[in-house]
Amino acid sequence: IPFIGSVRGGARSWISIGGFSIQPSEFMKVVMIICMSKTVSLHNEKYLIHTFDTDLQLIGRVAAIALPPMILTYLQNDAGVTLIMAFSVVVILFASGINKKWYIVGFACLAVVLIIFTYLFIYRQDIFSSIITGHKLDRFYGWVDPEGTYQNQGYQLYNAMMAYGTAGLFGHGFDTVIISLQEAHTDFIFSVITLGFGFVGAIITLIAILALDVCILYVGLKATHQSDKYFIAGIFGCMIFQQFWNIAMILGILPITGITLPFLSYGGSSLLSYMIAIGMCFDIHRQTSIAKYNQID
Repeated sequence: IPFIGSVRGGARSWISIGGFSIQPSEFMKVVMIICMSKTVSLHNEKYLIHTFDTDLQLIGRVAAIALPPMILTYLQNDAGVTLIMAFSVVVILFASGINKKWYIVGFACLAVVLIIFTYLFIYRQDIFSSIITGHKLDRFYGWVDPEGTYQNQGYQLYNAMMAYGTAGLFGHGFDTVIISLQEAHTDFIFSVITLGFGFVGAIITLIAILALDVCILYVGLKATHQSDKYFIAGIFGCMIFQQFWNIAMILGILPITGITLPFLSYGGSSLLSYMIAIGMCFDIHRQTSIAKYNQID
């Protein structure tokens, strides 16, 4: 909740309970996916044919679930988790079978927004800095020009680029420190991996990440209940988005938003929330196997 909790990394997202700090938004994204999955399943059972009106109703119901936590999370100044939540909504709606024209409209609106922001950044920085303010603005300038802003916003990204840029094929060895990396154990864990194990270590890590994603997708495709399929789609969307954005921001392709790398970055709330989600995936796979075995008998 805005104005409540402690500030870390520019975001007020943590609450201390019994000596432990938790990030409620990390758990909320799993709860949100569960609620959206059930809503989409009930909607599709009621309306077997997708029309403009039924799709509009579905989008409205999903928005009613997703928007409140997304707005609260954004007001905490946590754009990263907000983006993760938003992408899970997109993936679940895509899996629901709504008319693909809605995505054309959505991508067109996104393109317009990006064009406007690019124009404002280049020609009207006074307006741009009034829209994107504070910590988010610092991170944006650190992404655009990490070397030029090295003493301030670009320090983190530039050092990360120097770390993996000098690692070579096999890296500098485990636990080697040749350059300072802030948040090395959380947002920038992939830089630590590439620094220690080089290009080979990075490729092995990417293969392991891809293998996990394929297993989750396999469970979703084999699931017998529609709500389970939508839940897997939402979790898959969250994970693939986080993995892509985290690695892309370390490579300087996307802005730094504090998005962690699932199951590799340190972070109790993020790790525990995904452990809950993966545990549910295991249970879905188990229930699917039991149902298949009973059909054979």
